Amino acid sequence: MEPVTDNDGTRTGERWEQAVAWFLRVRSEAARVEDLPELRRWIESDPGNALAYRQVAAAWDTVGTYASAAPMVAQRRDALQDSQARTHPHPLRRWALAAACTAAVFIAAASWWLRAPHSTLYTTDVGEQRTLHLSDGSVIALDAQSAARVRYTEKERLITLERGQARFNVAKDALRPFRVHARGQTVVALGTQFDVELVSHTVLVTLIEGHVAVAWVPADSSLQPANEPANSPGSPPLATHQDKPLSALARAIDAPGERIVELTPGQALHVHDDGEADFLAHVDLTRATGWQTGKMFFDNEPLVRVVERMDRYARQQVHVDPSIANINVSGVFSASDTAAFIEALTAYFPIEAVRTDDSIYLSPRR
Repeated sequence: MEPVTDNDGTRTGERWEQAVAWFLRVRSEAARVEDLPELRRWIESDPGNALAYRQVAAAWDTVGTYASAAPMVAQRRDALQDSQARTHPHPLRRWALAAACTAAVFIAAASWWLRAPHSTLYTTDVGEQRTLHLSDGSVIALDAQSAARVRYTEKERLITLERGQARFNVAKDALRPFRVHARGQTVVALGTQFDVELVSHTVLVTLIEGHVAVAWVPADSSLQPANEPANSPGSPPLATHQDKPLSALARAIDAPGERIVELTPGQALHVHDDGEADFLAHVDLTRATGWQTGKMFFDNEPLVRVVERMDRYARQQVHVDPSIANINVSGVFSASDTAAFIEALTAYFPIEAVRTDDSIYLSPRR
């Protein structure tokens, strides 16, 4: 195999070793005053030299940042042992050996960093929506005041929804399940579209397209559909980890002892913090995804939950007196029009609103 070369014929490996040698030389105790102008002449003599030196400096920062990681400790130890096992009487040979050993550590550091599982936190502010395009082609649409942490590895694509709401458009990858964790619940998909929302003490999972499996620790062994009679043909395919057979998607969850529900498009599962869950066999997807177009749809939902959703878009946060928290609200509202929302509430319910500079307090009308 021919060695890798730059455009001018210089071997990339040789240029890298020269850059490492210069980097070590100007940082050694034996550094001379003349070294710096010589280094500058070497860097300015060729754009490739400048690039190689910048790469070495960046690699050095990586080694420093992850110096305590086990792979880095092992690489430094191996490099040191290798250098001690050889004899190089000439100073230039010692510089070459140091450069080669350091280059090996740099390369190992970069390789380890790329393979290591790193996570990135994405957030949105009040009233802000954000679309994330991930490296595998998947897309996450984040609602206002939401936060999602993304961590990709060779074996899985893991998303943790820390607050708010997100819609996931998952690129197909049979070898890497796409998992969404939210308050102890797990949603697994291979290629699909679904919505996950954290509101009050509930995780809401709505399937838009494709197929997902949801796992959670149940309060008991029963699940009552929210809009279907018990044991009806519309009930979801429920299973525990031990039940057979499970689909490949459900098996991918790998959650011993947990309850597993597989959803089909237009179905939803609401899992509460106490382990209780409600299955919705028929969901209006236009309403469920309306937040992406700035519309909020409510159908007999408790006022406290409605306000929590509207607050994602409100600069003036709304607070609800506990005595009216469970008033059921229905209607369609503009997510960005808090004033119209408050006006509608006070017009149709025995509620009064008291405004301060940064808040609105809802209480029973006197």
